[in-house]
Amino acid sequence: MKKLMIAAIAAAAAGGAFADPLVYDYKASIKQVNLKEKTVKIANITWSAYIKYQSTAALKGYLICDTDGATSSQIQTLAGTGNSVPATRPQDYGRNTAFLVVQNSKAPAAVRFPKILPAVLDAKWVDTSLGGKTGIAEGYLYVGGDVIAGQVRESLDLYNGVLSAGARTPAKGFIGDYCWTSVYLFGEYNGPLFFTGIWDNAEAAIDTAMATAELQQPFTAGTSYFYHDTWMNGSGIGKYATGKATKPCCGMPSAVGKTLDTLAGNLKGGIFLCTENGTDLSAGYALIGGLVWEDQFFTRRDDVGVATWTTAGDWDQTDLWQDGDLELNTRDVITGTWSLKFTTKLAPIAVSATELTALTAAGTTEDAKGLAVLMNTIKGAAMKLNSKTIFASGNEIWNEVTAYHDQVTFITPQFCKYYGLLNYK
Repeated sequence: MKKLMIAAIAAAAAGGAFADPLVYDYKASIKQVNLKEKTVKIANITWSAYIKYQSTAALKGYLICDTDGATSSQIQTLAGTGNSVPATRPQDYGRNTAFLVVQNSKAPAAVRFPKILPAVLDAKWVDTSLGGKTGIAEGYLYVGGDVIAGQVRESLDLYNGVLSAGARTPAKGFIGDYCWTSVYLFGEYNGPLFFTGIWDNAEAAIDTAMATAELQQPFTAGTSYFYHDTWMNGSGIGKYATGKATKPCCGMPSAVGKTLDTLAGNLKGGIFLCTENGTDLSAGYALIGGLVWEDQFFTRRDDVGVATWTTAGDWDQTDLWQDGDLELNTRDVITGTWSLKFTTKLAPIAVSATELTALTAAGTTEDAKGLAVLMNTIKGAAMKLNSKTIFASGNEIWNEVTAYHDQVTFITPQFCKYYGLLNYK
């Protein structure tokens, strides 16, 4: 079966079967942990503090599938063209590669702009009538960075007042970042941690582990801030249709003639919030009122119930949010429902020569079949969601001068390089 699929893909490539990407309307209704500034009184002292609470997010946008494999080394090799996907990317997802262009209508206006997140759509059709034109579809939609190798970190324990540390390997891998293009999607606190110094050693270790020439945000202890991109993992059941498109879907050759029409299901995910519960606004990272530090991002085990964040050595210890074998660098939970529906109503908008130059493309002519229309569709989605979007300025988001509570660049040079979107000549 695999050989037949590869042969069919090669035949489609040789026959010039390259057209618009498949596009889906995307919606998600999400519960999240959020932050607010609140005045609290503890021991007759009034404080202004960040307090966590539950809120909701409403995501709406487009899932744009790289149906032609424009960002795939394997498919472009079959097509006889070059590719710009770096060798450091751990896996070639081929036609299953997708890009989620999405905006949160419940985010504050100052940060309510479209974001681009990498995705993998892996679905299949189930012809329960053995010959019908419609039937069941099922699949997974993963949104987030690639999984990369884990690292050895210390565990820290306090027994009878004595602090001890031991090395261990916590996970087989963890979810990487993707150049901060998800920043502020879930609100103004879903952004960088500007207070450096407290977690410098731990963040430096994370940054070193996930570093590639394409994706590294050059964290420097004491001088730069850090952030970790959103991830969402969803499964769903829906329908497929025949005759809506002749393009291959989810890795299936075009001769099959079936297209994923809808998927809907549940998701779980993680986001990064820039501070923790109970921190004092005026003094930066100082917990108020002698509160016990219950941070689940950087913490340790103990058996005596006195684990405050001022314990020597505690700052640099990384707690292990784990999803099976995966270690998570996001700090807070999101959960909810999502859906996809096939659409032909999204109009591409041409990426300008100036924007391609800002993204460090070699020229304005595609050197991977299907790449130009993929990029134009991505731009069309961003501008459809918000006409004020700055599509490409050439800045990496961590270098934005006014990133906090202000609009940031939609797509960045390193994002495009890593995900194979720069193969122009």
